[in-house]
Amino acid sequence: MVPRLSAPFLTLLLLTACNGGGETPVSRARPGDTLVRRGQERVVLERAFRPGQPNGLYKGIVKVSGGERGARRLEVNGVCSMPGLQAEGWPAYDNLYGRKLAASGGEAGQERWQVLFHFDGRVEAQQAAAEQAWLRDLRDNLCRRGRFDDRKLSQR
Repeated sequence: MVPRLSAPFLTLLLLTACNGGGETPVSRARPGDTLVRRGQERVVLERAFRPGQPNGLYKGIVKVSGGERGARRLEVNGVCSMPGLQAEGWPAYDNLYGRKLAASGGEAGQERWQVLFHFDGRVEAQQAAAEQAWLRDLRDNLCRRGRFDDRKLSQR
């Protein structure tokens, strides 16, 4: 006998299958979840970020695949600021930085990068490799901005 499934369950199952999993906000992500899809590139969480004070996420590991540069692993740190609070000492930018890791989980390499996303739209990158289109979306996810702002949903 074939089990009967409810219509809402079937709809959810079909949406998930067709969407390919979509993008997961970092606040709900587990290793293996896709954090960002940008064109052919995917950024997948390998190791969860550790929250830090007052507004940082540290030592997360992501795998970037599907682009021209091939698959690569990165340790990522993100320090998110707050627009409008510069008079109180907050910087006027979000800061993502990290280093490239060995492909198979070995020791970290020496290739370090840092990108400052200024609130006036400027972007400062200290490593050419850091100027990737997916990096802006990852910043939005880590800082819960734009389509990744899931705080509104949790207030209901």
